[in-house]
Amino acid sequence: MDDADEPIGVARVEFDEAEERGLERLATAMGLVGLLQMLLGGIGVVLALLLVVQSGAHPILLLVALLGVIYVALPVWQGMLLREAGEAIGKVAGSDEDDQEYLASAFRRLRVVFIVELILALWPVVRKLL
Repeated sequence: MDDADEPIGVARVEFDEAEERGLERLATAMGLVGLLQMLLGGIGVVLALLLVVQSGAHPILLLVALLGVIYVALPVWQGMLLREAGEAIGKVAGSDEDDQEYLASAFRRLRVVFIVELILALWPVVRKLL
């Protein structure tokens, strides 16, 4: 079957065994980093929520504490997206079809991961300006 006869939505990218092993290692590493981000971010969220509870009724402290919760929750979301991107890349290494869709899915998630990373990097700069 040549490329013209291939059904729409089914596209296989040819990898040799070493490339597939590399993709599997990448997928595993992304999953591990994502899991660590979710765990550490989750601890941060719990600690930030404790600050919210301790802030009492003072509106300024409450606002700062809520912003802190958002700040530490972003890595949890980032870790979830990173794990999902890793799973999609792992499917590229192991599947026989739909590689392009798996890669597109991984890249969509990674785009958001990097946007969140940019937000986290710029957060201290904005805080200093305010």
